[in-house]
Amino acid sequence: MKHLLHITVEISLVLLCSCSSSRDVERMLDKAEELMVERPDSSLVVLEGIDITTVASRGTKARYALLLTQAKDKNYIDETDATLIDDAVEYYEESDNVRYKFMSYYYQGRIYSNGGNNTKAMLSYTKAEELVGNIDDNYAVALLYAHIGMLHDEIYDYEKSLHAFQEAYHHYEQAGLETHKNYTKLSIGQTYLDTKQFELAEKPLLEVLEWAYTENNSELCESCIDYLILLYENMGDRQKLQELFDSKFMSLCDDSLIMQLSKAYIHACDGNRELANKHLMYARALVPEYNEVELFLFEEYKIHCVLGDYQEALTCHERLLKMQDSTIRITLQQPLLTVQKEYFKSQATYRALALRHSRHMQIVITIAAIFTIGIVAIIMRRRISQKNMEIQRYMEHVQDLEDSLFAKTSNSEDMDAMITEMKEHLSSLFESQFSLINKLSNTYYETHGTKRDKEAIYTQVRNEIEKLQTDKEHLQLLENIVNKYRDNAMLLLREAMPEFREMDFRLICFIYAGFSAKAISVFTSDSVGNIYMRKSRLKAKIAQSPYENKEMLLKFL
Repeated sequence: MKHLLHITVEISLVLLCSCSSSRDVERMLDKAEELMVERPDSSLVVLEGIDITTVASRGTKARYALLLTQAKDKNYIDETDATLIDDAVEYYEESDNVRYKFMSYYYQGRIYSNGGNNTKAMLSYTKAEELVGNIDDNYAVALLYAHIGMLHDEIYDYEKSLHAFQEAYHHYEQAGLETHKNYTKLSIGQTYLDTKQFELAEKPLLEVLEWAYTENNSELCESCIDYLILLYENMGDRQKLQELFDSKFMSLCDDSLIMQLSKAYIHACDGNRELANKHLMYARALVPEYNEVELFLFEEYKIHCVLGDYQEALTCHERLLKMQDSTIRITLQQPLLTVQKEYFKSQATYRALALRHSRHMQIVITIAAIFTIGIVAIIMRRRISQKNMEIQRYMEHVQDLEDSLFAKTSNSEDMDAMITEMKEHLSSLFESQFSLINKLSNTYYETHGTKRDKEAIYTQVRNEIEKLQTDKEHLQLLENIVNKYRDNAMLLLREAMPEFREMDFRLICFIYAGFSAKAISVFTSDSVGNIYMRKSRLKAKIAQSPYENKEMLLKFL
């Protein structure tokens, strides 16, 4: 019943896909990707039902190619044509989707590996490995390292193979995949065995064997026993070898090639030629099934040596050497390490060129910035000079107007009207006198603390306002001007509030002069917040004082 339901769901998915339009393709790809992990067979059905020829988007086609390749791989369909996945790689190489870029490189490597082109496979895996730091999928990363380990194992580069298997084990552990983790641990034990590190090999092999027995996994159990047999034979530990044959684990296993060869070797060591030849004959029949001709020849060579059949041993040895020569020749034709070296070298050259180009651009930008700042500084200095001259002309004009005003002799009503109008005019001129320095101070406050290359501008501004910070003559001049155009406000304030400090008088003088809080912050090196607080406190003291004309003092605040 469950099987029938599964078939019904798949047929429904096929029908849905077959009638899908271009706008539905992305939705079906989402569904296929959702099914990929738990039900890759259903995912493949969905993907094969999509008519991708109706789609114009390169991104959608690339995603379809990637998911279809992934689905075939997960369904153990060993694809060898890389045409489809190459389209995905070409698209995602220029994309910001790091996950899909990683997957496209990985499955491109799988297809090359299926076709026996280990060199191209390693190049694709190397490109994928560069993206590992940006991938949060531990399962995908573990698969990559597992296949890298197998490629290095094929060329007998056991050091890199061991490192890759250990990385795969770590990521399988992070992903919580117990079965994958134990199969990888088996590969680690095998690599230790290949490198003659027998003590390091025994522990992982025994741990995997115990787990396989608990899980009733006969295939994995048999693999562990085969490696342990080879391990104990290389160690010359006949006792552990015999204990292994007598253990509970053998109940899950059929006689493998290695088991038959080991029994033949044990009987040969015991001097039982008949049983040794019998198990050797059984082993010979299993060679095509296991495709382990070299292993068989080596073990047969050892057995004949123990039995004293030296001519047969020599024949086995010569055949073994001939096969090993062929293996070495094939291995040398797969320059995996050279491919990696050339790839990283080309990447280093490219990045060095990019860095050099970046430096040149930085130099050009810096020169342009310095040139621009210089021009701005010259313009600002000239404008400041022009404003100063304009202020001076205004002041002279004010003086002329004032002299002319008081030299007039007319009736009192006309004089009062003229004086009132002149005061308003003087007030406007007074405010314009300090408008430039006020704006410059605001600019200095708002841009204070920016990059060093603007310090020339700040220095020019600072020089113009430093006179109002420490120069007593200019401060006195400012107070005289305030008294002159603010009805002797500062003079009256000093008389009315003798308890104020000199800094309080200076603050009120700046305020009477029309400077903003930001400008005063620059003059006094105090924060804007403190200036507002001090201003409020001083206003309150003046308001509470018994001085008769305090309203006039508060008016200018």
